[in-house]
Parts: sequence; structure tokens; C-alpha cells
Amino acid sequence: MTLTLRIAILFAVLTAMCGTAAAATEQTPEALVDMGMAQEWCDRTGLRRIEGIWEFPDDHTRVLVRRRTDAEMEYDIVVVDSPDCRLKPGDTVGYIRESPDPAKFEFCLYRTKSKGKFHNLGKCMARLASDCNSIYVSASRLKATLRSLSFLPKFWRSVRISVDRPAEDIPKGLVRIYPADDISREPTYL
Repeated sequence: MTLTLRIAILFAVLTAMCGTAAAATEQTPEALVDMGMAQEWCDRTGLRRIEGIWEFPDDHTRVLVRRRTDAEMEYDIVVVDSPDCRLKPGDTVGYIRESPDPAKFEFCLYRTKSKGKFHNLGKCMARLASDCNSIYVSASRLKATLRSLSFLPKFWRSVRISVDRPAEDIPKGLVRIYPADDISREPTYL
């Protein structure tokens, strides 16, 4: 064989190997970078109750919650679509970890991004609604008040003024957007 033919065969073999590797990479969870691919993944995967595509109603960011390959009881939160230009599809922005209570989870989101990496992990408690179509997030709050009336005579200490803020009672969390049908795709054992 001539040198040119050997180089051509080597090039063809390397190209075929790279094409096979690229095709294999498309099937890995890291390749889910848009809404269509995330929906396809949901359709071909036996989903658990918390898995699927969710939306943060506050900023309309859509994420895919999918189980981790290296941990049985943990789920990655992967961006599918976001109006925030700092988040790009395919970014893993946090994780969810199961707890002994099947409706409660540890919910962890990164708070900052610098030099392309996420930092400052914030943790809170999340509760999956009984219909599996929403996740309620409860963060820790520190509330301190100084009552100026406490410096007045004892009569005025009994007077309390409070303001009702209904917007603070609105639950925070995520809403399921896909799959919208019956979520119980896990096999039921009798």
C-alpha cells in the first residue's frame, strides 16, 4: 500500500471512530441541551415522581430534573431554557436529594457563577405536592424586630401593630410542565 492510501484509510477510521463517539455522547444525560431533547429523554426514560421538566414561575427558567448516574437517591437540576443570559442550556445548577419522607427533599441550588463555574450552594427543604405537579420550596428565614414601643410605659407595650403581607404567603417553588400526563411511569409491583 502506498503512503497516501494508508493515510486515507487511517483518516477514514479516525473519522468513523469520532462519529461513533459523538453519536454515543448524544445519548448521555450531559447532551440534553434544549427543550426537545429533554422531552425525548423524558419519553424514553422510566421517570420517577420528581423527574421531568419543571419551570420556576418567578423567572420562567425551565429545568430538567433527572436522576444522577453516580448516586441512586439524587437528581441533577439541568437548565433547559432560561431568559437569564448567564444560564445556558445544559448547565447543572443544583441537585435534589431524597429524604426518609417520600414527599420531602433536600433542594440545593448554586447562587453565583464566576469564570464559568457555579459556587455558593444554597440548601433548603422542598416538598413534592400530592399530585406531583409542583414542588414547594421552603427556605430558612431570619426575622428580627425591634419594638420601639418597649421603651414606652407598660401600657404601650401591650399595643402591637402588624402589617398583613399576603404576597409573602405565596408559595415559592417549581411547576411541572412536562410530562403533563399521569406521572406514575415507574413500574408498579404487586
